[in-house]
Amino acid sequence: MATVTGLSRRALLGAAAAGLIADHAFAQAPFELDELTIAELRKYSSESLVTRYLERIERIDRSGPALRAVIETNPDALEIARAMDKEPSRGPLHGIPVLIKDNIDTADRMMTTAGSLALEGSIALKDSFVAQRLRAAGAVILGKTNLSEWANFRSTHSTSGWSGRGGLTRNPYALDRNTSGSSSGSGAAVAANLCAVAVGSETDGSIVSPAAMNGLVGIKPTVGLIGRSGIIPISINQDTAGPMARTVADAAVLLTVLAGVDPNDPYTKAGDGKRAADYSKFVGPDGLRGARLGVARKFFGQFSHGRGERAAHILFAKGAADADAVKTERCDLVCRLAAQVLVAAALHNAENGLLLTGINILPVRFERTLRPAVRALHRLPLILIWLGRRGAFIEREEDVCAERVLYFNRTLGREAVKRTVVVRGE
Repeated sequence: MATVTGLSRRALLGAAAAGLIADHAFAQAPFELDELTIAELRKYSSESLVTRYLERIERIDRSGPALRAVIETNPDALEIARAMDKEPSRGPLHGIPVLIKDNIDTADRMMTTAGSLALEGSIALKDSFVAQRLRAAGAVILGKTNLSEWANFRSTHSTSGWSGRGGLTRNPYALDRNTSGSSSGSGAAVAANLCAVAVGSETDGSIVSPAAMNGLVGIKPTVGLIGRSGIIPISINQDTAGPMARTVADAAVLLTVLAGVDPNDPYTKAGDGKRAADYSKFVGPDGLRGARLGVARKFFGQFSHGRGERAAHILFAKGAADADAVKTERCDLVCRLAAQVLVAAALHNAENGLLLTGINILPVRFERTLRPAVRALHRLPLILIWLGRRGAFIEREEDVCAERVLYFNRTLGREAVKRTVVVRGE
């Protein structure tokens, strides 16, 4: 069981529940699968695992403390689990329930919406690469997790963990605290034992930050290790899916399953011959020996500097070498450049039709109104970029304004967006 400064995750979560949500039954109610690892879950049938996790989602995610971590459950999960119980093992996740972020396509009865009302009712025509890998390994995709809408790329004033479809995800350790994002639901769901492991996605911090806020292990893999076809994109050179788990061992199992060459993602070809057959073999007391660790001390901030140094020294004691090469004097400049890179990447995606992941594949037509909008960072080309998956484009420059996007999403929903854009295909 994972521990934090001598206190187990289970004890910490229990203390948080008792102190902050004592009025809810789940603060005292035992859960049979609490904190169990993938290895420990294998003694259960897949059907019993799915049944128990669905009951827990109903009890603490939909009601009780209402974590809002799961945006939708898979109506076929039990049927799939029963089938897995009758089959020989497909792989390391056989029969294990997994939740995935709601920006990852699944060709089943679940929607893929990035949390947006604009895509409510949208069903993918084919599985994403991630979903294909999970199914091939025998995993049961239990449902989709809530997220910061559009993976937090919808305005300059977005809220981590909030989406129009899912509402605000709550941190299971402290309901009045932020889950961070954008993989907010994946983080909260794993922390609250709503699943065994979950898949998040990250452009810039969207796995590792909610993992930190929810006391988890989160891995942002090197771009190209995991295929990205079927994931609603932001940046072609920064986006990636990645595992979120309660233990390093479970994260390594999930990473092993997800890693592979995606014929629809050319970035994955660079990883040929470099992927490990099993990342679990690196889990152990000597797993860091020989690794070079760069510590970006300028980003620690006033309050976390001491904790960051202590964490770094623990890693050095386990065998990591201090590269001492990450020196950033102008953190504010780096942050501004990062924002500009993301917008430029989104522009590149739109111009090259790289938004089409699995829904009604149509060419994106780059119209005159986008370039002026990109130059002003408070005006983001969100409607064009995301509805570009359906071949949509902006008709009027004023419709690109972030405030109007918020208004459409929160108030008018999909019908208003239809009136604002024109769908065309060639």
